[in-house]
Amino acid sequence: MIWRSAVGRFRGLIALGVLVSLTTSVPAADTGVTTSYGFAAFGSLKYPAGFKNFDYVNPDAPKGGVFRSGTPGYYDSFNIVSVMGFPPLGLEQLVFDKLMVRSLDEPASQYGLLAETISYPKDLSWVEYRLRADAKFSDGKPVTPEDVIFSVHVAQTSGRPLMRRTGTPVKAVFKTGPRSVRMVLIRKNSPTTLAAVGELTVLPEHFYRHTDFTKATMQIPVGSGPYRIKSFVPGRSVYFERRADYWGKDRPTARGRYNMDIRYDWYRDTSVYTEAFLAGDYDFRSDMSALRWDREATLPAFKRGDLIRAYIRYKTPISYQGIVLNTRNPFFQDRRVRQAMLHAFDYEWFQRNILHGYHGRVSNYFENSDFDIKGPPTPGERKLLDPWRDKLPADVFAAPRPLPVLGDRTRQRANLLEAARLIKAAGYPIENMRLVDTKTRKPIQLDLMLGYGVAQEKYITQFLRNLDRLGIKVDIKLYDNSTVRQFTARYDYDLRISVPNIPALISPGSEMRNEWASDGRTRIDSRNLAGVADPVVDDMLDKLIAAQDRESVVNAMRALNRVLVAGTYTIPMQHVYPAPTGVQPFTYWNKFGRPRIDPTNNFPLFTLDTWWIDKDKQAALRKRLGKDI
Repeated sequence: MIWRSAVGRFRGLIALGVLVSLTTSVPAADTGVTTSYGFAAFGSLKYPAGFKNFDYVNPDAPKGGVFRSGTPGYYDSFNIVSVMGFPPLGLEQLVFDKLMVRSLDEPASQYGLLAETISYPKDLSWVEYRLRADAKFSDGKPVTPEDVIFSVHVAQTSGRPLMRRTGTPVKAVFKTGPRSVRMVLIRKNSPTTLAAVGELTVLPEHFYRHTDFTKATMQIPVGSGPYRIKSFVPGRSVYFERRADYWGKDRPTARGRYNMDIRYDWYRDTSVYTEAFLAGDYDFRSDMSALRWDREATLPAFKRGDLIRAYIRYKTPISYQGIVLNTRNPFFQDRRVRQAMLHAFDYEWFQRNILHGYHGRVSNYFENSDFDIKGPPTPGERKLLDPWRDKLPADVFAAPRPLPVLGDRTRQRANLLEAARLIKAAGYPIENMRLVDTKTRKPIQLDLMLGYGVAQEKYITQFLRNLDRLGIKVDIKLYDNSTVRQFTARYDYDLRISVPNIPALISPGSEMRNEWASDGRTRIDSRNLAGVADPVVDDMLDKLIAAQDRESVVNAMRALNRVLVAGTYTIPMQHVYPAPTGVQPFTYWNKFGRPRIDPTNNFPLFTLDTWWIDKDKQAALRKRLGKDI
């Protein structure tokens, strides 16, 4: 057998309902099979066979120097598989390679990385990868089909959604040759499913075969990627060194990239984090505070041009941020109650007093993308929604309603009266100035979980004041990040301010089930924070995964967006960035060279892997500052 099983290595597979068939038999020759250097889920590949490099890189970028990155918080594990622990930013992208790599200037195209070729039939029922003969891990051992098979198992049991999405579509996997491996897919005729498995992170079976991936670990990982960990201080810093012996350094997908060593530093105190950047202790900052921009504009470093402010225009959906209403609590299972919560949130007060007039408001889950919703449903969307018309509110079939506007006493009073009407209609009376559950005769008591310190308390003071006027008492629960993660995994909260949500991929697929599918309501540690359990949502997800073309993906995602917005599962808050939608601001020390063209999809914030150190700029900066930078 090509699979050297160890007793108990994957003993959780059966319990989890996961079974991957392993066999050494090779199927008979197939007809109508496409073999290519890349795969476009929809449309055609932009880059031809034998292309030299991506357009958004400088193929002649000089190598050398260090990119110093800073981030608030900490890390406590080098385990990229489990959710139990916080791995360093960029660890998976820097140390490990995937079978295929996405281009960042196409919506849904992949090119072979570890895979030399990709083969698939017309019905997309399976996919076969032929591995490159020169692909090696950092310990010198070759990447083999056995490593791919091992990695499929690991991905299927991973707690991390984006890793699990690369393994769960696989029904069977087997070796078909010395360098070839085939995966039989659970779903046929699904380009997004085939694309998902191409993003499998390949782990060395010889190194990880006895690893317990459910536990955090500080064991330095071995991978086939362009970097290795040279040194680290637990929780505080990691130094990623470029591998001079990286097998793929001359591949078209890597040319012009990975030009610098990278050092990450973590800061527990956000004020120290802010001051460290201005002192030149790290190089790049993604800006989420327009107020800070205004205050810093007069600093000498900006006037001299030592610090540069810039923008990237991006086409990916925004990172959604809002107050989650956990429908696992019976109080929030009635849509009218959730709508009442929306009417009680004074965003205008929040923007004026907390955001100082900056930041626009999120209006739906997939803004700034093809999946945004503006007017009434298109014919393609209605075709998906019409079979469910009797189960959907009428507003799904109209243009999205504007969000409630408060901001002054008159409008606040009107909105609170509407909120009170909705709550009363849902069957909750007021007794002794408190809302009462008619079944238990107890006052409604809610917990709001916050995970980033007392600063977030300011966000919701007016909201809690309005809820109190409605007779709803809310207690604030403050926890550290580790506790928040544990409580989130088991949905132990009534309300919470979500961290900026993982944006939907520009070409989403099966990973969206982890965000919204009904099974996530009871499955531990899904991303379905609100506990959405709606057959209409499930059907839209099925239509998305089965989509045969880009138009079908767009229709399914827009229909999903409309159903979720009408369901009022969250209270929309602010855009993450203090800039127009689709614009991402950042600041950096003037020591870098940049490509002429920026990638429009998923700009590499954490790695800056298309930038390089400009030695002349760096020398001038060091001279002016009188420090090593």
